[in-house]
Amino acid sequence: MWPAHDGSGGFSDSAPHEGDRRNTWGYDLIDAYQKRGGGLIFLHMALQEGTGAEMSKRIGLAMGQRDPAIPTTTAGVLDWPVTVTPAGRASPIFEGLPEKIKFVDELYWPLYGHSNNVTIMATSPAAPSTAGQGAWKPPENYDELDGKAWPVVWTTEVGKGKVFGTILGHNFFTFNDPVFRIILLRAMAWTMDESFDPFKPLVTLHPER
Repeated sequence: MWPAHDGSGGFSDSAPHEGDRRNTWGYDLIDAYQKRGGGLIFLHMALQEGTGAEMSKRIGLAMGQRDPAIPTTTAGVLDWPVTVTPAGRASPIFEGLPEKIKFVDELYWPLYGHSNNVTIMATSPAAPSTAGQGAWKPPENYDELDGKAWPVVWTTEVGKGKVFGTILGHNFFTFNDPVFRIILLRAMAWTMDESFDPFKPLVTLHPER
């Protein structure tokens, strides 16, 4: 999900991806898929491609190539709760879940795109940028965060297709979290216009692994 570049410059600091011979995304295939109602799920680094401009047209928000002139804002190892927005609480994806949900994961911003083109479901504050200040250190207290509402989970609709995107998913053990599984599997059902019921047995299937 992370080809070398999108034809507009590429990644100057990234090695070629093994086994991926693509130089550009087949956007014509994605466009046709969404036009006829195909659903998409994008997690964490799947959001990053090229400048982010073309990807964001298809999924709402995307991560562009790292530009040294633009500091990266990060939550680092997220050890505080994300906040579910009113739109999220009104969605079947977050139905019945608390307003504050704690994950241990890594989040990165900024994202490319326009927030008015998406429905933001969950947000988080971020650590202050430490660009040019040496090694990054995670904040020890919630009060050290910037107090902003950076997007963590969102949905959008393109053509007849539905899209669910999140920057969660850096850590493998995130996928063993039953709450994250509920969110992810409900999102899959939502993008396919299907019932969540068939997914329910997977929520607690071997979460100890």
